[in-house]
Amino acid sequence: MIPGRFIEDAALQGYENMAIDSALVESVLSGLGLPTFRTYFWSPNTLSLGYHQPLSEVNLPSLNSAGIGLVRRPTGGRAVCHAGELTYSVVVPLGEKAPSEWYDLIHQSFHEAFARQAIQTGYTHHNDDFKSVYQNLPSVPCFISSAKSELMLNGKKLVGSAQRIYGPVLLQHGSILLDKSHLDIVKYLSFSKSEDADSLLDLLNQKSTSIAQENLSFSVSTFISDLKKILPEKLGIEFSPGNLVPEEQELVYHLSKKYRKTE
Repeated sequence: MIPGRFIEDAALQGYENMAIDSALVESVLSGLGLPTFRTYFWSPNTLSLGYHQPLSEVNLPSLNSAGIGLVRRPTGGRAVCHAGELTYSVVVPLGEKAPSEWYDLIHQSFHEAFARQAIQTGYTHHNDDFKSVYQNLPSVPCFISSAKSELMLNGKKLVGSAQRIYGPVLLQHGSILLDKSHLDIVKYLSFSKSEDADSLLDLLNQKSTSIAQENLSFSVSTFISDLKKILPEKLGIEFSPGNLVPEEQELVYHLSKKYRKTE
């Protein structure tokens, strides 16, 4: 079993969170840093865009008046409203595993941790027709569609994840929905017709859910504690408690300048 580290971060600004995830990638690529599993939160609540998602899809006046942050992720996918959620990231050398294998193993770890709190999640077995979804609505959030092996609760999406491959290193990060704050995303996207916003909200309610919406008892601290026990068995990495080293903190400082920009 190879050594790794588990970082538990408090709530940070959007550009800081994305700069840390990117710094972890550069660190592992250079051989400086260990494979890392990280949990974190956001302050203020933040709208994140996929790497190629146009800024024109954002209702900037509404976003600014609500005091919501804005950041562009290094991964693809669509917009996510980071509010009532636990966010995670994983940075590991790919090794002999395909990205899809890592995806499955990480979600299996979540599934087992949920089960320890009597929350029975299931998996999707196919990819949605993303092209069709994106064509039907001008602004589409992440939680309206599902990819294979994503975690579902009562038939609705509970965990949304995205990956990016940097040569021999994988970055995967995602959101575990704790409450229905993700539905607020409709307020922060641009629509030419109010009916489109209503349709999107209906779809989000049909396609996604949260722990609170299912009226389930859940402890974030217990979930994280259980993950620390489960992840080594699943991923073959011994994640010990850790923090960024000074060289990584320096990387975060420089990358923060990049992630302050959302053009």
